[in-house]
Amino acid sequence: MIRLANPEYLWLLVPVLALLLWHGAVLKSKINRRRIFVRDELNGLVNADYNRFRLIGRNVLFYSGLFLLVLALSGIQVGSRYEEIKVEGMDIVLALDISSSMNAQDVKPSRLEKAKHEMQSLLNRLSGDRVALVIFAGDAFLQCPMTTDYGAIRLFLESITTSVTTSVGTNFEAALETALAAFPKENEDAPSRAAGRAIVFFSDGEDHNPASEKKIADLKDVTVFTIGVGTEIPAPIPVYDDNGQLKDYKKRGGQAVTTRLEEALLKKMAEETSGAYYRATMDESEMDALYKRLSAMGKTESHQYRYTEYEDRYQWFLLIAILCLLGELILRPRKNQRDRKSYAV
Repeated sequence: MIRLANPEYLWLLVPVLALLLWHGAVLKSKINRRRIFVRDELNGLVNADYNRFRLIGRNVLFYSGLFLLVLALSGIQVGSRYEEIKVEGMDIVLALDISSSMNAQDVKPSRLEKAKHEMQSLLNRLSGDRVALVIFAGDAFLQCPMTTDYGAIRLFLESITTSVTTSVGTNFEAALETALAAFPKENEDAPSRAAGRAIVFFSDGEDHNPASEKKIADLKDVTVFTIGVGTEIPAPIPVYDDNGQLKDYKKRGGQAVTTRLEEALLKKMAEETSGAYYRATMDESEMDALYKRLSAMGKTESHQYRYTEYEDRYQWFLLIAILCLLGELILRPRKNQRDRKSYAV
C-alpha cells in the first residue's frame, strides 16, 4: 500500500508541466527560425555539432529529475513492513446496561449518561490494557471487540442510547455470556489468567432474569467489578420520541412506572468472584478505587500484535532525481562547442 505524507506538494507538478510546455514551444520556435534564416547549404555546417539525441536526452533527464523531486517532496511511503510487538496488560470487558430504566434521571443528566461518563473516566486511567465493550438489556451484544484503541471505545460510547436495542428488560445472564465470549481464546493452555481478566458492569442492578444468579457460578478465572448507577429513591422512567425529545413517562395500567437502584445482584457478582462493588458518585472517586484494584490484579502474559507500519521511500526518488539533474549537466555542450556553433552560424 502506498500513501503520500505531504500530498500538497503535488501542486508543484503544475509549474513543472507549464515549464515543459513553454520550453517545447521555445524549441519549436527556434527550429522554425533556423529553417527560415539559414540557407540550406549551411544547414550541415550549423548542425555539425548539433546532436538531436543529446538535446532530447538532456530534456528528458531535466524534467524527469524535476518530476521525481516533486514526488520526493510529497513524501512517498510504503506500508510493506510488518512488526510484532508485545504488550503486557489486562483483558477488561466493560458491560453497559442500556435498558429503559437507565433513562431515569435520579442522577444527572441520566443514569446512562452518568455510566458512560464513568466508563470514559476509567479509560483515561488505563494504559496498555485491552478493552472490549458489551451492551445489554433484554439481550446482550458485543459492541467492540478487544482492542487497545481506546479512541474506538469512546466513539462507540458516544453513540449509545437506550434506543439502540428493541429488547426489553435486563438480562445479566446474557450479559455475562457475551462478556465471557469477548475474552481472547489464544493461549488457553497457559497458566491461570485470573490475575488479568476482569468484567466491569455499569448498571442500576435491575434484573428480569431469575437464572442470572446461577450464571455467576460459571465465572472462572474472571473477576467481576460492578458499579451501581442510580439512587434508592424511586424515579420515573422517561420515554423519548425519535428526535430524542421527552414525550412522556413509562406507565403501566395508567400508573407511572418507577425504578430504583438494586444493589443485591451487583454485590453478589462482585463478592463471589473476589471483585468489588462501588456506587457511582458525583466526584467519581470510585474510579480511582477501581483502577487500584485492577492494577493490583497484575498483568496477563504478553500479547502479540501485528500491524502495518508505513516506511519512507522518498529517498530513492530524491536520489534518482539528483542523478537525472547531474546527467543533464553532463550532457550540456561545453563552451568550445558553443563557440564553434556561433562561428558556424
